[in-house]
Order: sequence, then structure tokens, then C-alpha cells
Amino acid sequence: RPGQLCLAFPTFDERLQVAWLIRKGSYGDLRQRGTDAWLADIAVQTGPEIGAHLIRHRDALESPFVLDVVCYLLERWTAPGVLLIGDACHPMSPVGGQGLNIALRDALVAANHLVPVLEAGAAARALDAACAAVQAERFPEVAEVERYQRMPPRVVFRTDWWVGAVLWLAAGLARLGFPRSRAGLPAITRTFLHGVTDVQLKV
Repeated sequence: RPGQLCLAFPTFDERLQVAWLIRKGSYGDLRQRGTDAWLADIAVQTGPEIGAHLIRHRDALESPFVLDVVCYLLERWTAPGVLLIGDACHPMSPVGGQGLNIALRDALVAANHLVPVLEAGAAARALDAACAAVQAERFPEVAEVERYQRMPPRVVFRTDWWVGAVLWLAAGLARLGFPRSRAGLPAITRTFLHGVTDVQLKV
């Protein structure tokens, strides 16, 4: 539905986590309408099967809350003797569920660059150079992921006639599943599933 987007996915403990993108400032009205009303709206957007499941398990809802999304990328992650990674330098949108994944990839790259320097005695100049190398390696991927994360809200919150058709088509494609080959994936899906760069722990 134009102006709203709902995503649902299973969690490790065999439950269902639901994210509902709404316009900033509209939560007060939703809260006044009550749980049954906004749950019915979500049920419509998630399709008949998941929608019926949500209504059926209404009493099992736990701690619905509003997440004020912040998404930005610092131009500089380092200072003498300091390196920022993860949310400290690039808090991410929940779109695509990439925050933890990207932070872990930051940590792996940081280990690759910092461990050899620390083992060699951690000279200040070498340490700062290693920190700068971490940013140089990670910045392009983070920028690309955040660029893709900003796309769905920009489409959803438009009022153009074609928005409904795009959302309907996207939902249909999602139901078909994803091809196993990376080459067969759309760029945004390939980026979310596999990243932009090859990250491996080398130390």
C-alpha cells in the first residue's frame, strides 16, 4: 500500500518478527486507533496467510515499539589512536536487516589490519595507518548498502499512481524466492545477501 510497507520474517526461536514502515509523525494516530485497528492494517499488507496468523495470535504480540530510523555515514572513522566501526560511524536503516552483518564485517576487516600492527608493537604511526586502511576497505561497501536501504522508503512514501503497482510486483517476486546463483539475483538482493566485497578473517 502506498505510504506504508510491511516486512515479516521468522526468528531463531520460531516466532515471527514484523517491521512496519510508516510515515514519520503518524504513530500517534495509529496508537489512538488501538491495537486491533493497526494490526488489521498490517494483516492486509502481509497477505492472507500471514495476516490470518497475526490476527489469530494477537494476544501473543510482544512489546511493539517505534524505531526512529537513523541512517548516515561518517566521512571519517578515525582519529589518532581511535577507530570507529559499526553503528559508531554508520548507523543503518533496518531495511534489509544489514546492521549486525555489516558491523561484523567491519570487525573482521579491522582484525585483519590491526592484529599484525599490534603484534609488532603498535607503533602510533603504523596503528593510525592500519585504522585508515580499515575505513578505506569498508567505506565503499557500507555506502553501497546504505544507498540501497534508502530506496524502499523513498518509493513507498511517494503518492504517484505507479507506487501500488511496483509494490505489488515486488511482493510477487519475493514469493517466487531467490535464485541460488549470485549472478541471477537483482543487484540490491545480491548486495544484501552476499555483500559488495569479499570479507574473510586472515589473522
